[in-house]
Amino acid sequence: MAEKINPFKEQQQSQMTKKQNSRLDREVTISLSPRKFLRGFLLVAMLLAVFYVGRFSVGATACQLPDFSNLMNVFSSDDANPSGLAVAETEAANETTELPAVEELAPVNETAPESSADDADEIVVVSYSKVALSLDEVYKDWKGTWGRTTGIKYTIKNNEIGTIKPHHFTMLVEGYDDIDYTFEVGIASQRVKAGETKSDEAAVRASYNAVTIPDGDLKKVKFSLFLYDAEDKLIASHHRDVNLED
Repeated sequence: MAEKINPFKEQQQSQMTKKQNSRLDREVTISLSPRKFLRGFLLVAMLLAVFYVGRFSVGATACQLPDFSNLMNVFSSDDANPSGLAVAETEAANETTELPAVEELAPVNETAPESSADDADEIVVVSYSKVALSLDEVYKDWKGTWGRTTGIKYTIKNNEIGTIKPHHFTMLVEGYDDIDYTFEVGIASQRVKAGETKSDEAAVRASYNAVTIPDGDLKKVKFSLFLYDAEDKLIASHHRDVNLED
């Protein structure tokens, strides 16, 4: 009797052979290095720590994260020296911190200037009866037929009990009585203390001609000088004849 052939049996055996040869059915051997495993674990733990610290630090001051560099260096090499951390800490502790030198401030001079004390006790006179004024010289430029004054030299003597503050002059020239020449007092004589005498100069331009001078005599022309304060109060006056010809 002939043996019957089952065509499905060959297919079943072919499928079983394929299953046995599948990669998923192969045995896998996993080798685990404790050092690499611990290194990966610490790396994951550090990332998780940074993540949670970042979440809690929003809106607050910046947090200083722990330094894991020294800890990672321990596992970076098989020859790592565990005592390296202690050596680094010892060297850092031995470093000398130099503080900036404190500059010594110069002592403050609290003594008031002597002039300020004198000014506080100074009396300024505004009513005048003991001030002397003199017209010492008239500076002029003679042109042959006419001339022009360029300035004057004067002296102020203060016999009052306090300081006077001259401000300006008014000058009259004989033959030009309708003209008041007004000019300021020199800077050096704008403050004259009691008992002081000051000589100074002031610029003033006044043209003149022999035709307008009485009798045409330029060798004897009367000048009148008036001294005033800032309130236009008369302090003193002086009159003298001046030679304007040469």
